[in-house]
Amino acid sequence: MYTSNTVFLPWLWHHALKGRNIKYYQMLLTFIGLLHLPLTWFLFALGYDAYYSQYIYLFIVIVMQIVRVLWISRSVGFSLLAFSRDVILRCVLAVIVALIIPIILHLLLPNGVFTVLVVCVVSVVCMALCSLFIGFNHSERTTVLNMLIKKLNINSK
Repeated sequence: MYTSNTVFLPWLWHHALKGRNIKYYQMLLTFIGLLHLPLTWFLFALGYDAYYSQYIYLFIVIVMQIVRVLWISRSVGFSLLAFSRDVILRCVLAVIVALIIPIILHLLLPNGVFTVLVVCVVSVVCMALCSLFIGFNHSERTTVLNMLIKKLNINSK
């Protein structure tokens, strides 16, 4: 599964370079990204467990993504409402639907290596199908399906 940074970063980066204030964009994102170390250190000093570092990282990545989208929206002039509806809402809905079956399997199957393997495989399949049918719009879905059909025909010869 691709993260939002993997999917959107090249597009956002391309449009960020179009603007005049790339230096400020870079400095702002670098500053936000560097907050991980002091915030994690602060939580460790307060006695929090190590896994809270992941929560800090997730929070910082989300903030950086929001800053990127806001910056690009201002630079290029696309609608934040349309972006939220067409991209963010579809992604969130696809993830929520894709999580249902793996969570049920995780709760029903006994702990062990077999359960881990089954849940991993089912998670990948569920996410791929939900991305295809919920996350993609019609034209994206058609493009991906045509590419898959073309690849399968090449492999079968």
